[in-house]
Amino acid sequence: MKIRILKERFRKNGYSYSLVKRTDNVYMFLVDDKRIEVGKIVKVKSKFFPEYDLIEIIPSNEQFGRTVDGREFSLSSKKEAESYYNKQALKYNMAKTIITF
Repeated sequence: MKIRILKERFRKNGYSYSLVKRTDNVYMFLVDDKRIEVGKIVKVKSKFFPEYDLIEIIPSNEQFGRTVDGREFSLSSKKEAESYYNKQALKYNMAKTIITF
């Protein structure tokens, strides 16, 4: 199965996202160098990339905080974000970070 992985840097809704770290299921992005978003990576069937079976996405504005378990948060404190990220990574049994910056 071929999966399109989240980009490390991208723009969405006028904001700049930079990946801080991630596991297979949990992400931490720095948004506009001001706040940190932590949440669960969503994998969906690919409509626009036929060469991929699935693509990884972060929740849309409408879905943010309303996904399966409502676990996305926007945090201003790095310490809070790290703590929440670690809890989510352990929850999804994916504590090993595969990318860090």
